[in-house]
Amino acid sequence: MCDWAFGRFRVCPNLSDTSSNDGTLENCPQLLEGKYLGYNYTSLVFAPYGDHWRNLKHVASTEILLSHRLREFEPIRANEGCIMLRILYRAFEKSTVFLVKPMLVDLTLKDVMKMISGKRYYYSKNDVVTDEEKEKAHRFQEIVS
Repeated sequence: MCDWAFGRFRVCPNLSDTSSNDGTLENCPQLLEGKYLGYNYTSLVFAPYGDHWRNLKHVASTEILLSHRLREFEPIRANEGCIMLRILYRAFEKSTVFLVKPMLVDLTLKDVMKMISGKRYYYSKNDVVTDEEKEKAHRFQEIVS
């Protein structure tokens, strides 16, 4: 049995396999973060236990997190990873100081956008793009932020 802590709450991933133990999540507190970051408690992470949460759990486990679905997106992750490594190598050649955390955030956002839309709408300052693409990226970043 595995025992994890997400912040100040203890969780056990083995319980998510069966619906018989879903009741243990019934008394989880509704955090303020869930109201603002979780779209008024409607996302899987912040949704209170009930029909909506069970439906989200079902969709996540049968549609989103399947191994073949994750394998479908592997080329996208590999391509974006190669692009990031090229940028890091160029910075290394020039002896440039860089922050890894913003690059990893960019990598994650690019992966998600490419998986959702099939295009790279979010660009960092190191990418070569047209003015129209920069405008789209800027608008998207404003919406997400």
